[in-house]
Amino acid sequence: MNAFGRKLETFCTTDEAGNDVYRQPQEEIDSQLEQLEELPSSSWAAAYITFDAPMSLEAFSSLYRQWVADQGNLDITYAAVTCSEPGYNMNVAGFDPAGTGVLSEAGVYPEETYPYLRPTTARELNDGEALEEIWEQHFTSMLQYMSDRPQFLTAMADVNGISQEYYEELASYVKDHGIQIFGVMIQGNVSQVISFAEQEKVDGVYVEDAKLSALSR
Repeated sequence: MNAFGRKLETFCTTDEAGNDVYRQPQEEIDSQLEQLEELPSSSWAAAYITFDAPMSLEAFSSLYRQWVADQGNLDITYAAVTCSEPGYNMNVAGFDPAGTGVLSEAGVYPEETYPYLRPTTARELNDGEALEEIWEQHFTSMLQYMSDRPQFLTAMADVNGISQEYYEELASYVKDHGIQIFGVMIQGNVSQVISFAEQEKVDGVYVEDAKLSALSR
């Protein structure tokens, strides 16, 4: 809620004048980064980051290559997608850019119906080109797959407005507006996490976890 809720405008604080504030105060961001800087250099951290402005898949692909593919000391384990107008949707929708998720019955779903639904498919077939195209198909396939299963959603996910109509609305918004990334969850060496938050145009930092060593994850 504290991480992505500000961007979704489902979580806010009140300033001294009584106004609703959805942007995280800079002093809170600075405080979290300062606390990370006090950890030993061997430490590992996980943090939710939101961007000052949503970015296209093309821009996100460039960022992903810079921080993950090229450097290798940082993981982006989740990319949050803007799927509604601010204040409308209580839920967060997104995908794992690395394609490391699990489908317990992977292989039984027709690829022609749900392109790149299996996360491992994107990883296996990706030759370093057109990451954004793979992500777009993967995310839209997930939305389509879920919207095609109303009985499952009624039985297992009848909470916070999640339903067949919910996924159809998300898919419709993405179709009209494109896939825009407004935040990520990152994990890695504490110095890399700090560098990412300081070098990218971010307006929110929420440290989820920190360990004294990457081995303690």
